[in-house]
Amino acid sequence: MKGQDTYKTAYLSAIKELTELKDALRSLEERRNSLEKRITEVKRGVLALAPLCDEAPWSTYPALFPELTTPSHIGLSNAVRRVLDQDPEGWISPTAVRERLQSVGYQTKSKNILPSIHNVLKRLRDAGKVEDKGSESKGGTWYRCKPNLTPGESRSEGCQSEKHENELTGR
Repeated sequence: MKGQDTYKTAYLSAIKELTELKDALRSLEERRNSLEKRITEVKRGVLALAPLCDEAPWSTYPALFPELTTPSHIGLSNAVRRVLDQDPEGWISPTAVRERLQSVGYQTKSKNILPSIHNVLKRLRDAGKVEDKGSESKGGTWYRCKPNLTPGESRSEGCQSEKHENELTGR
């Protein structure tokens, strides 16, 4: 029986250590989630302030904005998805999308880009990436990323996913 007591002691010690390790891991995951949320908030702030300062943080600090490519390489579809991703909980009008394009690194080449924005938003809607609604009080159609597209896929993954770029552009 003495040997069995030794095994039982080792077993209980291992259970205790496993519980402590799981608790430590859970604490680290909570801290990571908190840090990721704050990073997202600060990035949004930087991207909102950048046009007011005539700055392009994606090119000045590319390590801080790896998700943003060089402005000259950003297509309109990706830029529109990035604008929608900046405010994943809210609805946004096509006009507001146009006003925010520069903040995500898109350089507007056309004076009248609004029809192109409308087309991109409609293609995103038809592809199931965004949802739209009419607004009685504000007029026009408003858009946002579709919530929780699939289990484990966040709303921003639904808008931002570049794997669907070819579907949207027909390439």
